[in-house]
Amino acid sequence: MEIKIPDKLTDVDILLPASGEIIIRRNRDVNQINGIAPELFIKIWNNIDGIKSTTEIHAQCAEDLTPENLTDFLNTINGICIRFVGEKLETVQLHKSPEAGEKMIPLLAPEDFDGVCVRNLDAGKDADQIYKKVVVVGGGTAGYFTALALKKKRPELQVTIVESTGIPVIGVGEATTPVILSFLHEVLDIHPMDLYEAVRPSWKLGIKFDWGLPGDYHFFNPFGLNNLLESDYYNNGLDYVTLGTTLMMQGKGLIARKRNGEYYSLMNQVGYAYHLENRNLIQFLRSIILKSDIEWLDRVVKNVKVDENGDVSAIVTDREEELSYDLYIDCSGFKSLLLEGAMKSEFIPFDKTLFTDRAVTGIYNIEGNPNPFTLAQSMHHGWNWNIPVDGENHRGYVHASAFCTVDEAMAEMQKVNPQITDFKVVHFKSGRHREFWKNNVIAIGNSYAFVEPLESTGLHMIIESVKTLLKNLPAEKGNNTAIREAVNQKVAMQWDYIKWFLGIHFKYNKKFDTPYWKHCRNETDVSGVQDLLDLYGQIGPLTIIAENDPEILQSLVHDQVFGAHGFDYMLMGQKVPWGKQFRVVPEKSDYLEKRKKWQEIADEALSHKESLDLFKNHPDLIREII
Repeated sequence: MEIKIPDKLTDVDILLPASGEIIIRRNRDVNQINGIAPELFIKIWNNIDGIKSTTEIHAQCAEDLTPENLTDFLNTINGICIRFVGEKLETVQLHKSPEAGEKMIPLLAPEDFDGVCVRNLDAGKDADQIYKKVVVVGGGTAGYFTALALKKKRPELQVTIVESTGIPVIGVGEATTPVILSFLHEVLDIHPMDLYEAVRPSWKLGIKFDWGLPGDYHFFNPFGLNNLLESDYYNNGLDYVTLGTTLMMQGKGLIARKRNGEYYSLMNQVGYAYHLENRNLIQFLRSIILKSDIEWLDRVVKNVKVDENGDVSAIVTDREEELSYDLYIDCSGFKSLLLEGAMKSEFIPFDKTLFTDRAVTGIYNIEGNPNPFTLAQSMHHGWNWNIPVDGENHRGYVHASAFCTVDEAMAEMQKVNPQITDFKVVHFKSGRHREFWKNNVIAIGNSYAFVEPLESTGLHMIIESVKTLLKNLPAEKGNNTAIREAVNQKVAMQWDYIKWFLGIHFKYNKKFDTPYWKHCRNETDVSGVQDLLDLYGQIGPLTIIAENDPEILQSLVHDQVFGAHGFDYMLMGQKVPWGKQFRVVPEKSDYLEKRKKWQEIADEALSHKESLDLFKNHPDLIREII
């Protein structure tokens, strides 16, 4: 037999589902090994350390495998979890990128959603201590995102969703951040065209803020890298900071057409996200779930049983079933049925920073070209959103009940939007719970925390929470106190940071001089980001620090999307002054050359509506260019 030298590859996860197969994951590749018992695989795996040839490995496993079978087996796992020195063999990958849309995939922001699994598991582990059964209580985007991601990244788990279809889905527009792209199309492996055909999203290139100064003043906040200092210095504003703002101002989409009639995509040149209609998205996700290995139960959870250790032992349904699982994920929304109801986790309000607690919402049909941005519009007692989705504008006036009545809010809303005749009223409270993970309960979405959607934080924070779950859920039950406490601290810090980031939107907004806005300017607590505000006040835009010495900001910024650029946009957009200028602004000619190039591209870009219609009516063409 030829002598080969196998080495274990690093960062390998060995998964042993209850169904008996072996799943090996390394980085983003998932491979299933058939034809060998898990116990024998573990025996071979443990004997590879320090062994220099297949002959020596066979000596350790002679009772179980012939030399020929051992060679075949080692060839199978070569490149997956071991490496033969000097040889390279092909392996079959189970996980594949979508057949189309391959030009889009490399453009997605890299995200690490891999979790900690059964690393180098030996055969002596107690099977009862392994996480096997996980239930997601509640559906919606939080529940469906969680269940689908768990099944994709932890395929050894038996995942169940328990939700009631008797609870109506609120049809409302959802604005997102760019993390939605990598999550939907890379983590959940949803093909872009499947999403466009079923959900019919529109594009969000950023946010237009009718904010900051009195009168007809606004500023744009696009995604991606920008030319903040140049635009502010040469234009006295933030309208021309990137190609994205140029497209936003002209109502353009992400498809362009050259003079020769050839279409091309702008997706690799512009940061973007989606506007999504909530009902369409949920129906689409549910259709995926019903075709998957995820168990879906239409039930009402009537009671939750807790054992003497403080763990949830079972949920009791309206059919008098007692359903028991190893891990319970609370996606029950504001009710927080498990985390607050059963685990008694304390709710910590954000009412020292965020003063709104109610919204009136309405919808009207779009006539003409929908905006390729979310609108955040200052109102007398709060602010008004506009999210364009699927031929409709979804509007919502977020306000403080301490400063106006529902009728007053509706009257002001209708004055701005006379097309709306049917209003809905939504009550909410901003804040978070003390624990994200308590005993065997983890809460994701509104069941853990909520803030008003001024910066499209809803789906963004759900995805961030799912990412945290996947990265930190161990393979085994038992004493996980240390990791739970670390995760709780991390998630709490993320939400507190978002609270304070939103606070600067209100503290510095001088659009109106009403009692509500005076209260915001005088009373909004932004103490948690005071260090960042002090830095800005002394040396100017934080982007300068981020470029020169990014490590300085690492301990102060707790969200990449709402980091230094986010602070700069809101502070510069609201004309918050700063002291010294430590960076030389690039030559005006260089900046004007960029603006010229952006305008040339914008001239070729189709309108937002034309671009979306192209997706709807010519899917084959779109498949080619994305």
